[in-house]
Amino acid sequence: MSSFDKVGSFFLIEKPLNRQAPLVLLDKYSKIKEVFFTYIVGFLLFELLPIALPILVFLLYIFFHVPSNVFVVLFIISIIISTYFIYIVFFKFNFVIKVRKYSISSNYKLQRKFKVLVISDLHIGRARYNTNKNRLMRIIKLLNKLHADCLVICGDIVDKNVDFRLLQELKHLKFDVKIAVLGNHDFLHLNINRNNNTQNLPWELIKFLEIECNIKVLVNQGISLRDDVFIAGINDLSSNNFDVKSSFRNSGTCQYKILLSHQPDVVDYINSCNHPDLIISGHNHGGAIRILNIFTMPIPSKYKFYYGFYKITNSCILFVSSGIGHSATKVRIGTFSEIAYIEIY
Repeated sequence: MSSFDKVGSFFLIEKPLNRQAPLVLLDKYSKIKEVFFTYIVGFLLFELLPIALPILVFLLYIFFHVPSNVFVVLFIISIIISTYFIYIVFFKFNFVIKVRKYSISSNYKLQRKFKVLVISDLHIGRARYNTNKNRLMRIIKLLNKLHADCLVICGDIVDKNVDFRLLQELKHLKFDVKIAVLGNHDFLHLNINRNNNTQNLPWELIKFLEIECNIKVLVNQGISLRDDVFIAGINDLSSNNFDVKSSFRNSGTCQYKILLSHQPDVVDYINSCNHPDLIISGHNHGGAIRILNIFTMPIPSKYKFYYGFYKITNSCILFVSSGIGHSATKVRIGTFSEIAYIEIY
């Protein structure tokens, strides 16, 4: 990060791109890594251990004869830590969703304001850390209270397993225009070629979203929403089946162009032939756990796009959502589930 510019109510971070480095840092699927992060790190380390900390301190006092004054201090600290993690796991996970409003300029390309609601990383499913039915209905209810020209879902709609009965609840979203792109988790539940790490398009999921939920899924394509607004969307970068240039094939030269890509490292593929004004992404969950900018969970992003607005070129801005769901664990520290309301004028 080389500089900060105050734009509206947010900081615009200028991010110099390293074109000499390998294109895109992909998070390759590994069953061992999945088990490690989901059960050992996600559940035992981040959920069970902090909540059970007072019991462990008490056992330490009983079996190792810790001095009483030391025990009292440790026990009070453990109660505070345990209470905080109980709040995170049982309350923040289920009920705390922030609606953040941003306003950005179209550089005079728009005839009138265009308002877009952005969510990403729903991770709908039945695993303990997934967005279950109750949480999904709360998200839908909150979204339906907001008003926008378009709702976009920027990938990872489902998790590794798809529950179509649960996914069908998305039909209750009351927006005239609902657009989505797919993320790496949306591909993982289908046929995967482990030899070359390519993934087939999940046509069953795409057709279900479009027919049952009335959500248009952009597959390396784009649509004009107004004479002055064009939205394009690509397949997830990990699919090795994405095409930024094709997605803008039908766009007009004077239109304000928005690109939806689940992974923000798509910036490696932006050039003068497929140059959007705004890129909207997710994937990185804001880092999920960020403690005073001292410790941050590692993310699969070459440029470390955690969250917020980034200046890619003089005429291209990237927005990275912190996501609304969770992956591997219910815990978020220093980050929040969010709905982004972006007003383009």
